[in-house]
Amino acid sequence: MSEKIKMPLSKSIDSIHGVIDSIEFDEPSGFHIRKIGLPFVIKDGAVEIVAEKLAQYIEKCANLGAGDCNEMSAKDFMNAQTIIMGFFGESES
Repeated sequence: MSEKIKMPLSKSIDSIHGVIDSIEFDEPSGFHIRKIGLPFVIKDGAVEIVAEKLAQYIEKCANLGAGDCNEMSAKDFMNAQTIIMGFFGESES
């Protein structure tokens, strides 16, 4: 099992689970990919982020409640995007 990636938040989230000041990401599994789909599409050789699917990955991988992602600042959402997209990096083969 890979190590969690910790991300401090620039703005706290007021969640049903309490106030969240930082989040920790687990790597998504094949189950997540099958259930949510990829958080991006490739069109004409360019990668386009699918924000709704990305939000689902953030909530699942960081064990947040449904909708907690909506309370994230734009800066925090974009930092989380970088972490999530890193899980879908280049193939090593």
